[in-house]
Amino acid sequence: MWARRAGLGLLAGLIGVGCSGSVAWVDGSYRDHRYDFRIGAPAGPGPTWQRVKVDDAALSFRRDTVGGRDTLSLVPRCGKPVAEAQIMARELVIGLDERHLQAAGPVSIAGRSGWTQTFRTGADAAPVRVKTVTLVVQDCSFDFVLAASGQADDAEAAFDRWWQSFQLGARYAEGSG
Repeated sequence: MWARRAGLGLLAGLIGVGCSGSVAWVDGSYRDHRYDFRIGAPAGPGPTWQRVKVDDAALSFRRDTVGGRDTLSLVPRCGKPVAEAQIMARELVIGLDERHLQAAGPVSIAGRSGWTQTFRTGADAAPVRVKTVTLVVQDCSFDFVLAASGQADDAEAAFDRWWQSFQLGARYAEGSG
């Protein structure tokens, strides 16, 4: 239904459960030594976010709401040629038959330039709001993805707080790598 290309696989993974990541809760945040980042836990109004396993994601959370299901994911892609964040973000929506772009533009993440986009997909009876934030640094792209079919405004506020807590490790210091 969702995926036609590998780049879209992460959106498909938001629906199905898959393999686990290498992230652990350490000293009040999630840390990933493989991709060298740390990030807080999602929080906000509404139901509690539960950690879940999602294909290709290093870290994902889901919550069921009265109106549907919301999922947050962080998908790192490293070791392959990467383009600027705006181009990498476009790859996330390739293969979606129906999407209505609501907003797109530059964003600052972890002190660097990234790209965000928000769009609606799905049938009018069951729309899904998708928001992505993409950061490209060295040979890695970090994609943060929200798929909200429930209380989208609450989910988006939690998503924004979550990706804004993202920090890169020493591997990504200016001048290294």
